[in-house]
Amino acid sequence: MALTKAHNRMIDSVEVNAKDFGAVGNGSTDDTTAIQAAMDFARDNNLDLYIPAGVYVVTGLTIPGIASDSRSNAFRIYGQGTGEALSQTNTGGTVLLSTTNAPVLQDILDTDPSSNGSIRIEFMRLDGTSSTAPVLKLQSFFGLSKLSNVVVRQRGVGDGVYIGWSALIDVSQCFVWNKDAFSVGLGASRVGTAWKFLNTWDGALIKLSQCSARGFKTGFTLDSATNSKNYISSKLTDCQCSVLYNGIEVLGGNAWTITNLYVEGLEGGTAVLDEGNYTRVENCFIGPGYLVGVDGSNNAKKGNVYANNLLSSGSIANAVSIDVAVGTNGHKKVLDNTIISSAAIAGAIGLRLSGTDYQLDVRGNTFEPNVAWSGSGAQRIDNNTTGARGFMQAEYANDILPVLASGVVTFSDATITDADVTSNALSLPTGTYFEMSASGSTTVQSINPTYPDPVQLIIMRLTDSNVTIQDTARISLDTTDGNFTGIGTIGFIVKRIGSLFYAYELYRRTL
Repeated sequence: MALTKAHNRMIDSVEVNAKDFGAVGNGSTDDTTAIQAAMDFARDNNLDLYIPAGVYVVTGLTIPGIASDSRSNAFRIYGQGTGEALSQTNTGGTVLLSTTNAPVLQDILDTDPSSNGSIRIEFMRLDGTSSTAPVLKLQSFFGLSKLSNVVVRQRGVGDGVYIGWSALIDVSQCFVWNKDAFSVGLGASRVGTAWKFLNTWDGALIKLSQCSARGFKTGFTLDSATNSKNYISSKLTDCQCSVLYNGIEVLGGNAWTITNLYVEGLEGGTAVLDEGNYTRVENCFIGPGYLVGVDGSNNAKKGNVYANNLLSSGSIANAVSIDVAVGTNGHKKVLDNTIISSAAIAGAIGLRLSGTDYQLDVRGNTFEPNVAWSGSGAQRIDNNTTGARGFMQAEYANDILPVLASGVVTFSDATITDADVTSNALSLPTGTYFEMSASGSTTVQSINPTYPDPVQLIIMRLTDSNVTIQDTARISLDTTDGNFTGIGTIGFIVKRIGSLFYAYELYRRTL
């Protein structure tokens, strides 16, 4: 009878029903053989497989395929919904339930590499219990394949979803959670990764949207580094991380876009770890719980943009909201972020910058509260850069002011002394405005800025009468007024000619 129904469905070109092959779905009968037979038959005859509502006990199902190129084929497996997504009881919808240390559902790994064709998995719940295997393992999920409206539950300590070689795929509206999804305060002892993308061949144009990760140690791992295979121009958008230790890890790859991410309830880890090139993290909300909000501190990476995000570290001591470092010849942008902390929290850092001799664009970032943060060691901007080029922001008392670093006009609140004068040559750090004092009589006959811009504006305020700036071959003073001795202010245009600097007086004022 079952065979007749199956043939009738094939003749009518409609889907194969798993119950026609003997699947029961009562939560106790082992339905592995029946569902696998239905799946094999459907794939062989280019038909969809439909699994009606029920709880189907299985020991592991494999989507049919061959270990060679089969990209002309397509296969869809779908159920009758997921039931309540975060319910801890399997009531409602189609549930594939396994208690073995194996994936509930997996595909076949191609070896060419090639493709098993377009696969669609939709409208069901996968409930697994594994210690080393993910619940859903898609090793060759490639070429217009789609995973949508699926709930993945991991009762063990393994991962939730593993996706290997992939490109041009769409993953949307899926929940992935594990045994610790409703336990608070586990911190770094959490286990597993909800979504693990581990490329086994170069891939591109992957889209993850409206997906959730909850309970694991890490929400999303986007890994191009382990196998040295690249993800290019892919996107994670409108996704959620909740009750995790870490949120998202970008490990290598080029041009990931992470946008509209919602992060809540992290337990001391990193919300977004970015170790890719040309990554964009934009329009995200990252709530309290992180120790590092956005970690862009790998100075070997370049082209990264962190813009228009809202980060709130709350009362977490020593939390860093955005940590950015750039190496030689690198470039990164930190633009228009809003960074919030409780003002009196010890060690809180809003924006930490570091690197040497690079391009860094830091503009439009705002901080709440808009006063100097009063906790021990707390700073809105912790700038450890040297030789930076580009727009910057700097903290002066209660104000955050724009700075053009190593450009025509820059500002510095550095105080210089007679210790900065060697053989009558004054060495200046990067900046435009300086205050100078001296413990004894000091003569300045040349001025040497740190960064060799062709032309720079230098303004000096001498706070005592111990310093005299002399008219020399390297310093051109007003011939009427002669040498300049403080207390007072004097301004210069400093021009580099060859390897030497020549200072030309613009104005002076003595007090």
